[in-house]
Amino acid sequence: MTILAEDFTTLPAMVIRKIGWGAGYKDLKIPNVLKVYLGDMEKPNENFVVMETNIDDCSGEVLGQG
Repeated sequence: MTILAEDFTTLPAMVIRKIGWGAGYKDLKIPNVLKVYLGDMEKPNENFVVMETNIDDCSGEVLGQG
């Protein structure tokens, strides 16, 4: 199942510690990239997002690198 974002909003107020980029192998009509931010929220709140994914054709050793 493939899901594309319906809208884009501004980032929450946070102190960014790391930014990661990833590119897929499929040649799509849209860019096949992912950008992830790791940071600390400036104001703690009760809202949060859970992101999950299934990764095929990748060993645990490869996932552990980075």
